[in-house]
Amino acid sequence: MKTKIEIEVKPFNTPNVAILRMPMGDGEDTITSIPLKEIDASTLNKLCDDFTDEVFSKAGKSRPVEETPEQDDSASSDNNDSALFPSQPHSKVG
Repeated sequence: MKTKIEIEVKPFNTPNVAILRMPMGDGEDTITSIPLKEIDASTLNKLCDDFTDEVFSKAGKSRPVEETPEQDDSASSDNNDSALFPSQPHSKVG
């Protein structure tokens, strides 16, 4: 007789803060934290990429290459500025 057991893998805990190490003039470092909401998007993205790389490294696995979807140029026959200016309403004359 065989039995299958289902195991749920929980996601990693998401922090609310990032740890900062600030060098002091006396050769010592001060450790403090900053809320994630106070960090710019580019820095958050870099922190997430570094974390993901570290997870794959510790697992002894290569990070999968993400495929970028190909854009369909036929759908953009109109002058479509919505990607550049999403808050501007579009209206057609005629």
